[in-house]
Amino acid sequence: MRFATDSSFRSFYKIQAPPVMHTLGEPVFVEVFVLKHEDKDLELVLNECWATPSPDPQDELKWNLLHRGCPRQDDDYSVEVLEVRPGDGVKYPKLHKWLKITMFSFIESEDIYESVYLHCDAEVCKGARCPRTCNRKRRHAGVQRFLNGRVVIQGGPLISAM
Repeated sequence: MRFATDSSFRSFYKIQAPPVMHTLGEPVFVEVFVLKHEDKDLELVLNECWATPSPDPQDELKWNLLHRGCPRQDDDYSVEVLEVRPGDGVKYPKLHKWLKITMFSFIESEDIYESVYLHCDAEVCKGARCPRTCNRKRRHAGVQRFLNGRVVIQGGPLISAM
């Protein structure tokens, strides 16, 4: 997972750099991708994505961003899944997922958390029955899965500037 500097997804913030400050409501561009696979039939599937105020993906305080690969039905504000097409600067578009997330912060009682960490439950599948849109409700039995099942990918922190 990495964070793009803008919606072109051609330039990315360096991991070693200090966390990037984002103003509340500002778009944050996130890329989740598979390394070292060059099979055009493989596809990255984001099952669930969520945010926490800590690096712990099991943190009790969390905000769900994607469910079964789709933005939450009751929240058209915080996340958008962007299409990655051939010609967008990536060799295998199906191995990349782009998200546009509106920057937010966590508030609990009187506490305001300035850090936001993103987590995604992801898997790689192969075959014609690999889910391609978030409108599909279930996976078909013929899907082949790789990476020994699911893996949780993490990125952050993002720092919200009030």
